[in-house]
Amino acid sequence: MHDLEKVYQAIKKYLDERDAAREEMLARGREIIRLSGSAISKMLSSDLKSAEDELKKMRSIVESLSFSLKDYPELFNSTPCWNALAEHVEAESLYKVLIGEGVPSHEELGVPIVPYVLGLADLIGELRRVALEEVKKGRIGNAWMLLEKMEEIFSMLSPLDYPDALLPGLRHKVDVGRKLIDDTKYFLVDMESRMRLEIALREASRLGQDENYKIKDI
Repeated sequence: MHDLEKVYQAIKKYLDERDAAREEMLARGREIIRLSGSAISKMLSSDLKSAEDELKKMRSIVESLSFSLKDYPELFNSTPCWNALAEHVEAESLYKVLIGEGVPSHEELGVPIVPYVLGLADLIGELRRVALEEVKKGRIGNAWMLLEKMEEIFSMLSPLDYPDALLPGLRHKVDVGRKLIDDTKYFLVDMESRMRLEIALREASRLGQDENYKIKDI
């Protein structure tokens, strides 16, 4: 009985510590997701300075999360942790693209490959949102450049044809990304056609007014 009591205490100590680590992971994961969403919202509003402030906070939490789970690889490689890290990848990558530095590697971001890949897949949707904002501001050339980046990411991810056990949900994300790219391209082509038509109509109207002035002078 004495030996079993020691075994029980050892088991309980391990599970208590693991449970505490899990609760801490979930709390930090929620904060990472919140900061990621806040940073992306600020990027969409072109407030890159405030977005960078949020990203700095997020980086600190990601670092502490990785350190706190070094003795619990099963928690670090769990779905909740990977979901949070994927959000981190998405926000950081969007920021790097917007400041002209390109998509960072998983080593630069300090995350495993799986959440890195999943975060990049979600980045396609965020780039579309930024592209639409650029069109609203009349910067359609920027929107086309963002579309090119969407296509680059898609081209990198689409050959990764692995089962969900290795890359959970990637195939669905890639399918969604393909549709977003097609919709964005159609939208930009349509907007360019409308803009060219509007310019042509304005030019025709101006020429018509000039011709009327000439007739009156005669």
